[in-house]
Amino acid sequence: ARVILPAPFDKRGELTKDIIRKHIARQKGGIVRCYRKAIQKDPTLQGTVVVRFVIAPTGSVSRQSIVSSTLGSHAVESCMLRRVALWRFPSPKNAGATRVTYPFLFRAR
Repeated sequence: ARVILPAPFDKRGELTKDIIRKHIARQKGGIVRCYRKAIQKDPTLQGTVVVRFVIAPTGSVSRQSIVSSTLGSHAVESCMLRRVALWRFPSPKNAGATRVTYPFLFRAR
């Protein structure tokens, strides 16, 4: 299983795209596990899930949601949202919230 992590395409606040991308890459293991579990049942499962979330001034994640999905797996999407809720980022320098929209591309090997 492989998750491709492109650059975020919607960000507001003081965290740079590079910082956000690096922190997502470090924390993506839970997302990969969500997908790997699902492809055991359906090896043809693939698609893109776009997740939106807010990085709070404390660095915690809130208001995570699925913006769009071509994956067609409610189980994977729900698992992803639970995992994203546990992520931690550096506190934004401006003490404001940072909104992120991030696509995850899933393809079975």
